Amino acid sequence: MKEAKVYVNGRLLGFHPDPRKLVEELRKRRRSGQIPYTVSVTYYENTNEVYITPTPEGLPAPSSW
Repeated sequence: MKEAKVYVNGRLLGFHPDPRKLVEELRKRRRSGQIPYTVSVTYYENTNEVYITPTPEGLPAPSSW
């Protein structure tokens, strides 16, 4: 599988080799409270893109993922 594009708040952040695993991990962290529950994490298989859309209160820095 080709690397997926990862967008945060509509801007391209980078690429990830396993988008399903990324989304699964982010959702797990959201459920455990490590990421605000209001953050939307979506994988579009047809375009191979992951969208992470935080609320105005923000998203933790990627280094804390």
